[in-house]
Amino acid sequence: MKTKIFALFMLFPVIFLTGCYDLKEIDETAYIVALGIDNGSENNFSYTFQFSSPLSIMENSAEGQPEPKKEENSSVTTLTIMAPDFYIAKNLTNNFLSKNIDMSHLKLIVFSAEVDETGITKHSQLLLREREVRPHTSIAISPDLAADYLKNVNPELESNTSKYYELMSLRSNNIYTPSQKLHDFVDSIETRDRDTTLPIATKGENVNVFPKDSHIHEWITPSASEISAKHSVLCGMAVFEGGKLTSAMDADSSMLFNFLSHNIENFVVSIKDNYNPTEALSFRIITTRPASFNIDLKKKEIQVSQKCEISFLGSHIPKGYASKQAISDYALSILNMRVTDFLTHTYHTQTADIFNLKDCIRKDFFLWEDWNTFDFESFYKTADFIVDIKNL
Repeated sequence: MKTKIFALFMLFPVIFLTGCYDLKEIDETAYIVALGIDNGSENNFSYTFQFSSPLSIMENSAEGQPEPKKEENSSVTTLTIMAPDFYIAKNLTNNFLSKNIDMSHLKLIVFSAEVDETGITKHSQLLLREREVRPHTSIAISPDLAADYLKNVNPELESNTSKYYELMSLRSNNIYTPSQKLHDFVDSIETRDRDTTLPIATKGENVNVFPKDSHIHEWITPSASEISAKHSVLCGMAVFEGGKLTSAMDADSSMLFNFLSHNIENFVVSIKDNYNPTEALSFRIITTRPASFNIDLKKKEIQVSQKCEISFLGSHIPKGYASKQAISDYALSILNMRVTDFLTHTYHTQTADIFNLKDCIRKDFFLWEDWNTFDFESFYKTADFIVDIKNL
């Protein structure tokens, strides 16, 4: 008898756990896949909610044939509402939608560059604490309206916009933009002691709105490129110092930042032929680890060392070069100059410590008082960069 009672007692949790009291039907839920935040009138913000349309996606895939390309993205619905607070905007939106709003599928948060430091800090911290929002949600900054960026997203090879956002943020070959997650960004702005970067989200025709940083004429930069399709694109990076947006850098600078940070493992660069400037030589660069930074206070130098593998992609040795080694040596010399130019521009002109050199130099100070009296910003504004990129 005791055995039967015990067995019945053990069945009670199973019965309750197999219930579907918290089941969410897809056709009864509105999933937010992207959120745009702009300045509104007076003290309001303009919130753009982009919802997925899962039923239309499933219907298109069930037909077995791709849907003809349209000017508008039919896989999402975009709504904009102005309110003084995020939750007021969300609640108001929920009042005129027939579905329950769910943020567990949020993939991307875009801020307009016009939103001030307080607005960005407030919203990013709030969203990180929101239980439905995942900490690794991607975050970006737009020089235009965030609403315009989201409305122009129209993936060429994806019928599911949510999947498009996810693939764009997870892939390891985002050459021309850094990758940034919500929790890392909030950690950077909360410490107030670290500079950080965000990818720039803009419309396709504005991909070259930021001036190029390079003065090396042999280096072929993507800054003059144009995208014929009028879609949204992630290109370039915005720099935040102490949680405040201070500057923007072009696609070329983003690539060099990713190269030195080892955010990308391999990429291809093109350099003008030394003996025939009308021709270009292409090289694949492969790295295995981030660059190392060593600071010499006496010499007032910042020494940068990076090891990589440089491979010439041509089928034959161009005229004027004795061997492939000579071609690689030429590419190395240009790469060293370009990285030096990039670091000098970043630290002397933009005055942004995006590589957190502060952490490298602190170890040279035994007492905290000595560190506090040391003017680190004045040091890196005038220090010389000694770059040594070696071919493995």
